[in-house]
Amino acid sequence: MRTKCIAILVSIASLTGCASGSRRPASADGAGSTIQIISCELKKDQREIGLKAVKPKGCELWYSKAGTNDKVAWSSHFMRHCETTRDRMRAKLESAGFKCR
Repeated sequence: MRTKCIAILVSIASLTGCASGSRRPASADGAGSTIQIISCELKKDQREIGLKAVKPKGCELWYSKAGTNDKVAWSSHFMRHCETTRDRMRAKLESAGFKCR
């Protein structure tokens, strides 16, 4: 499941030209980017938070639940914005009873 999610996140990130008008497109092509995945589970409900570093020093944060993947945060200048948002999301999921790893 984790490999499938990573593949989906990479595929979605590479399709920045297809993003809806309400979302800001990625600022970089993502070549050489790294992705960190946090998986959270509560019974049969699974959520994933994907943090992607984009060149030159930005980030994208993706949230996956019920088969959908949404870009929930991004920055073209600082990784800290995505990291802070990721940590807040993880804390909210854990307070709702999810086990994250």
